[in-house]
Amino acid sequence: MNEKEPIAVTLWSPHWAYDKYRLTKLADPRKAFGSGDGIHTLGRKCFAAEEPRVARWLKDFKLTEAQLTALEGAIEDAGKGHQEDGVRAWLKKNPGIVDKLAPVAGAH
Repeated sequence: MNEKEPIAVTLWSPHWAYDKYRLTKLADPRKAFGSGDGIHTLGRKCFAAEEPRVARWLKDFKLTEAQLTALEGAIEDAGKGHQEDGVRAWLKKNPGIVDKLAPVAGAH
């Protein structure tokens, strides 16, 4: 990197490095690295009936790749043992996101 030479690395995405460095994803037309993954939420039987508000939050939970990458970057920058500070810093830079992720009826 110091020599400003191109470097090829294999990283999953989202990854905090995409927030810290200017990285370019290479095309993978043959899907050698797979087609991607997702975040899946699981709950015990009857959870949605017993906790409908939380179940709705979990069902509707969405972050873009850019948002999640930036969150991971903020946590990484905060350092080990200070992850919550990284989350707080990210939330400060992303006002209103908590209200979208976990809206509380009558809060406004």
